[in-house]
Amino acid sequence: MLAGKHILLGITGGIAAYKTPELIRLLKAAGAEVKVVCSPQALEFVTPLTLSVVSGNPVVHALYDPNSGEWINHVNLALWADLIVLAPFTVNSLSALVQGKTENAVLVATLCARCPVILVPAMDHDMWVHNTTQRNILQAKELGYHIIEPDYGSLASGLVGHGRMPEPEALVIHLTLFKKLKPWWLGKRFLVSSGGTREALDPVRFISNRSTGKMGVALAEAASVNGAHVTIIRTKGSKIPTLKGMECIEVETALEMQTAIQERAENYDVIGMAAAVADYRIANVNTQKIKKTSEGFPTFDWIENPDILKSLAFKKRNYLLLGFALESKQSLEQAKIKFEKKGVDVLALNTLDNSGAGFEVDTNKVTLITSDSTHELELKSKTEIALEILNFVATCTIKSR
Repeated sequence: MLAGKHILLGITGGIAAYKTPELIRLLKAAGAEVKVVCSPQALEFVTPLTLSVVSGNPVVHALYDPNSGEWINHVNLALWADLIVLAPFTVNSLSALVQGKTENAVLVATLCARCPVILVPAMDHDMWVHNTTQRNILQAKELGYHIIEPDYGSLASGLVGHGRMPEPEALVIHLTLFKKLKPWWLGKRFLVSSGGTREALDPVRFISNRSTGKMGVALAEAASVNGAHVTIIRTKGSKIPTLKGMECIEVETALEMQTAIQERAENYDVIGMAAAVADYRIANVNTQKIKKTSEGFPTFDWIENPDILKSLAFKKRNYLLLGFALESKQSLEQAKIKFEKKGVDVLALNTLDNSGAGFEVDTNKVTLITSDSTHELELKSKTEIALEILNFVATCTIKSR
């Protein structure tokens, strides 16, 4: 989704500048064209040659050429960009920007921008939480700048706290998903389940399924980047979100997932059940490892697991319920039966008949079912499918009970 986009990366003088060559590489791998503008202080952490090699473009780091006196047209540089990303953006640069100062090439290009500008602040924890910094962040937002808040982690000072620049992989996800959802999602509370549950046979073995959690994580990250407050309840061993800033709860069994969801459900506007929950569990889990014997394969007594999705649907509720179904035979007919049986507002159908869709792949092909229509989504990346599903959800209404 970044293919063909012109991204101007502005680098200021923070230690996190060492991450920018990798950020540029990932942006180019996603199909974007990248140009770089630096403050003089940034060059103390990363060289113009490195940035030029990875970007494939000359690096601008001055207002004019001191040898020839030639003025550098920062206006054209800003107008070239579809998106300007300032990363890392220091506390000093933030202060200068909100005051409209033009101390260096980064600030000049930013003040000439007609495209969206994303600030990625990076600084020590105490600088980040200082009242002056937070006031400047608020003012930057009021001026129309978009903020990717720093991560919590180890800092150059040796402290641990908020202020760390997000990793390049996370920034690319942010930029890919930026402004891709309807404004309806801003401020919404979204609970999503993800991955395949595990049901123990003994302390060593369990039964599960092929779900990796990629679809659930794609939904969670898309909503989070676009302003929703997200909680993801993911199963042990499934994909962990790359993005920070969302509540992440790990469970293992269907019963644990049921408890985690039911304890929180009433606090959310949308619940998406993307997890593959086991239909059955063992009645009496062996406390010791099951040994191979001459008697052959051991037998187990099975108990049906609770139907979490159905229990969420058939109750008085204020949340919109999004369910997922995987079918392998007469898919659409079976999914429509499940839609009525489960009582959801929207059902997203996957089918094993479609190559490149379903488990253990990065793409998906989905049919969205409501009470009065079906909408078929073409095979795309799970990130793109997540955006289409969430934009569709924004147009739906909650079933009356």
